Amino acid sequence: MPRYISSELGDVQRKILKHFFKCKDTGPESVSHISKEIGILQPSVYRSANVLIKNKYLLKENVYTVGKKTLISTEKGAAAAVLLGITNDQLIDYFKKIRRDYPSARDNVQFFHQFNQMINIRESGKRDVLIRKMMEYLLKNNYFNELGSVKISSDEFKKLLTYVAIEYRNIVGKPRTISNIVEQYGLNKKQLIDILNQEKQKIDSIIQQLQR
Repeated sequence: MPRYISSELGDVQRKILKHFFKCKDTGPESVSHISKEIGILQPSVYRSANVLIKNKYLLKENVYTVGKKTLISTEKGAAAAVLLGITNDQLIDYFKKIRRDYPSARDNVQFFHQFNQMINIRESGKRDVLIRKMMEYLLKNNYFNELGSVKISSDEFKKLLTYVAIEYRNIVGKPRTISNIVEQYGLNKKQLIDILNQEKQKIDSIIQQLQR
């Protein structure tokens, strides 16, 4: 687990985040419901949920009646949940479930669909590893606004895709697919080649040290 996730989120907070994407109940999420489902006392869940809200992993929203609030996950919360073992498909299912009451969730569904579209890997294990790396990149660079939604400029998005292309090569090793990513999104080929050459130099250095 990445250090910045393990240090910022406690055990109860991690369980709460994962619950949002594992829960099959179609009703609104509340502290009492989460407490019952994860088997932790309400006061502890309440305190941890407040920390998650403060750090933009969760939001409190009005639902059904004025004054009644429910908890929903933000894109930042979803990204963190992926690093805790939740799959991209589970994220999409969650946002589909809540989009009737929260129109903004439709954008969330589209956002996480894009990750599947960018990654042309049939093997779910490799695809999930690459998506985790992408979410880790978003969190590490804090590409989220005050509502926990992804906020990334076109230049930053190209940097993300460059990172994806490199990780794709490391996991799958298909140059043709990397070329497709470069052409589709107009990435800087020279920058990508320079980064790959730097990686190659590091690997060559390690090999030389082992051969001594």
